[in-house]
Amino acid sequence: MVNLPVMSPFKKRYAWVQLAGHTGSFKAAGTSGLILKRSSEPERYCLARLMADALRGCVPAFHGVVERDGESYLQLQDLLDGFDGPCVLDCKMGVRTYLEEELTKARERPKLRKDMYKKMLAVDPEAPTEEEHAQRAVTKPRYMQWREGISSSTTLGFRIEGIKPHCAVSALRVDLPPRLPPEEAPSGGRLAVPGIQRPGRYRCSSQILSLWAHTWPLTISAHLLQKADGSCSTDFKTTRSREQVIRVFEEFVQGDAEVLRRYLNRLQQIRDTLEVSEFFRRHEVIGSSLLFVHDHCHRAGVWLIDFGKTTPLPDGQTLDHRRPWEEGNREDGYLLGLDNLIGILASLAER
Repeated sequence: MVNLPVMSPFKKRYAWVQLAGHTGSFKAAGTSGLILKRSSEPERYCLARLMADALRGCVPAFHGVVERDGESYLQLQDLLDGFDGPCVLDCKMGVRTYLEEELTKARERPKLRKDMYKKMLAVDPEAPTEEEHAQRAVTKPRYMQWREGISSSTTLGFRIEGIKPHCAVSALRVDLPPRLPPEEAPSGGRLAVPGIQRPGRYRCSSQILSLWAHTWPLTISAHLLQKADGSCSTDFKTTRSREQVIRVFEEFVQGDAEVLRRYLNRLQQIRDTLEVSEFFRRHEVIGSSLLFVHDHCHRAGVWLIDFGKTTPLPDGQTLDHRRPWEEGNREDGYLLGLDNLIGILASLAER
């Protein structure tokens, strides 16, 4: 689950965007570099322990719990801070996104869910059985296992939950100096920026703005007048095969080899850290995501987020995180998914 503030480096205004999960979980902190997430005891417990673990640099920094309007919120590092019009991808890790105890409780007290039947029907009208069609409802265990099976969770150990493309710059005001110093002027003494000959308002992309900023840092002053949010896409429920996932990431990075290289390096660093993390060995990590963020300036980062379903194991028990899950062994397949994710991005980098 992730609600994301999309930020402009020109004006600090937040437009809240949700890629997946329940609405209303996040709110602005009122302090630059921080966001507030509605508190839950399991996530507070995990974040507090992660701050003292090897994984500290792989998760959002946790700054304690604060009260707002009678509710408790986790005060977290804003992972989008420092990015310009960030592209964001939420990748849910593991071979399942439900706890074993959820499955057990749902079986012991089965309840027909009309809302889950409707969700199933919207994806595949043929998925419900004749009995489920007659009841116009399904049980939660049935829905949860069906949901994992149609995605890449069971086959690859992760699934893509949603993507937020970059925020395009839709209007700029450009101020040019009356004369360029000789040492800055290109051949002929003219400013070699296509389409920009005089001060005024222009429509262009943030990538072009970045090019200008790097080429003419002393001669162009560009002011953002309007920023248009890219629309979110969450239509990945049936993205299942390796090739389908490769195509999604190919579209996400838009051919930016430097961003792809940075993502790969970061994922390998995260994997190395997970393999030595005491916290990771002793917890069942369910429903957690890897959050990918990059922008047109080739800045890129990946972080582990969402620990509301991460639970400690009984004393003395540890997980491999790669062994196949069988009910009762509590394996989550997290490292299996990360291995596959690294392999997919590596193959994309070779194309």
